[in-house]
Amino acid sequence: MRRRVRSFLRRDASDGVSEIADPLPQGEEGLRRWNLWELEQVAGKSEGEDPERDQERALLLLTLRQFAASSGELPGEFDPLVRDVFGAALSESFPPRRG
Repeated sequence: MRRRVRSFLRRDASDGVSEIADPLPQGEEGLRRWNLWELEQVAGKSEGEDPERDQERALLLLTLRQFAASSGELPGEFDPLVRDVFGAALSESFPPRRG
């Protein structure tokens, strides 16, 4: 998991971002700044459905703690990685905002 995070950090910020067509709210640069504590709640809600996915999410959350602010906010550059690992669970927990 650490290798995956490191390789993700080395990627150009434009890689993969255009492929994400998700209606979740995003920040001013097009990347959402996720909150680690909220992601832990999302992981807890879907725990037990898929043991491999549970382990992947737990390892990601553990690794991301070193990058989170004390408020739990993560840098926007982790948005594609978070969306990839959490998938549909994000849409269920964070429904699209109506403008």
